[in-house]
Amino acid sequence: MLKNLKTKLSLLLGTLLLSFNLSATDWTTGTASILDLRNQTGTTQYNISDDGRSGLVDIGFDFEFFDQTYDKGYISTNGCFSFTTAYCNDYTPDPLPDTNHTIYPFWTDLIRDNGSKILTKKFEVDGANDYFVVGWYNLREYNRPSDNTFELLLYENNSAIEFRYGDLDIINHDVIIGEVGANSTQVYQYLFHDECN
Repeated sequence: MLKNLKTKLSLLLGTLLLSFNLSATDWTTGTASILDLRNQTGTTQYNISDDGRSGLVDIGFDFEFFDQTYDKGYISTNGCFSFTTAYCNDYTPDPLPDTNHTIYPFWTDLIRDNGSKILTKKFEVDGANDYFVVGWYNLREYNRPSDNTFELLLYENNSAIEFRYGDLDIINHDVIIGEVGANSTQVYQYLFHDECN
């Protein structure tokens, strides 16, 4: 069982960031509260099915990821965002590398219910400081009532990546957080499973 997952997440990811020599795309996590797109206007909602993924979503600017430039990607119900493939919907997190050109803010077996939302919004800021947010809000762990809320932020400036976490409640499934570039040498991940009790 994953007890105090959010606390463990912040501590372990802080350690993770210090332990890797990030030579491609750095990412940060746990440094700020969620933006909560549910309280924003101008959002787009995605009614993605169980283990499903969206069509191509326009980010609104060029984003550099492991020496490639993208302006669109796919959102998965199960907590990943892929730039180049429709495959980002497997419910079982496999150890990375898995799908190339993919960001995993919180990959686990998630499902929408009536209280869940997957939303996006592009925020325009003067200069090249725009940012794009994907929010997974109150998604439940498959086969149990739970609420899991997290966000992925992509920044035009320096192509920075940020993960933000709200309530997390996963007990029966592994969770992977990380990213995969163009090949298996470009992998940064943390796997949560039974040792997190």
